[in-house]
Amino acid sequence: MLLLLWWALVPATWRTLLLRTLLLLLSPDTLRTLLLVLWLALLLLLVLWLALLLLLLMLLLLLMLLLLLLLLLLLLLLLLL
Repeated sequence: MLLLLWWALVPATWRTLLLRTLLLLLSPDTLRTLLLVLWLALLLLLVLWLALLLLLLMLLLLLMLLLLLLLLLLLLLLLLL
């Protein structure tokens, strides 16, 4: 029923264009390309995630270094008094 309604309402040139686009999207080359693009996007997401984790680790190490420096300064201050 919906197919007949679609066939009656959509002009022939649009139908041809839509069907050709659908066939092009379902061709093996297009599917392979889409799979490659998806794979590359996931790889890029993984690299960005790892870079973010590395940045957070470096910030944590910097904070620990600053706390250690503060502790050493306080210890030096106590020794001088």
